[in-house]
Amino acid sequence: MIKEDNVATVLRQGYPDRTAFRALSVPVGTLLTLDTASPARRDQVTLIGYQVDKALVVSIPENALENVLEEGSLLKARFLIKTGFVNFAARVLSVVTDPFPHMYLSYPSNVEIRKVRSSERIKTRISANIDSDFNIDAVWPKEGVIEDLSKTGAKLRSRERLGEFGHELLLDFDLELSEMVRNVGLAAIIRNAHVESEVMGEPHFVFGVQFLELSEDARLILNNFIYEHC
Repeated sequence: MIKEDNVATVLRQGYPDRTAFRALSVPVGTLLTLDTASPARRDQVTLIGYQVDKALVVSIPENALENVLEEGSLLKARFLIKTGFVNFAARVLSVVTDPFPHMYLSYPSNVEIRKVRSSERIKTRISANIDSDFNIDAVWPKEGVIEDLSKTGAKLRSRERLGEFGHELLLDFDLELSEMVRNVGLAAIIRNAHVESEVMGEPHFVFGVQFLELSEDARLILNNFIYEHC
């Protein structure tokens, strides 16, 4: 029996698609996240190359040279594409340190693709620096908190008025991904605004914003963050 509070998660995630790894034409330089269960650890590596049906060649993180994965270790790998995430299982075939550190992983014949929908929204509490080209007052930048986040927009709360419907904002905030902090800077437009409450006489302004023209880097960071917190 599925508990009521889990229904939304089950419906939101759905069933992943499966496809052949070779069909994705994954470019060299793609970042992969590797997870192992025993011992529990997470590393981010770079795809150096691959030979179809033979092996993937990936880098070894510099801070892991003294504690690299052992040959035969089983792991889960994940990387980003424009529409979502690719997941597959792999095994460490060989670890090489000369002439430079790298690993060979088993070649995944098939992979799972999980698409991130625009409607997926997660609860957050992320401090944001907010600027604007609209001269509604002289004090910029302002501070706010991102209370929920999706790949296309966010809910902002601030003790200061950030603008009106149709005003554009410049958001700058940090997201933690795989134990790494990534900075995101993007433009957004106010779609709705209201005063939600007052604390000691100070109004709290709440804004719904839609992101504008995301860079590829910002899009991938947002997708990855949402995936990790779904």
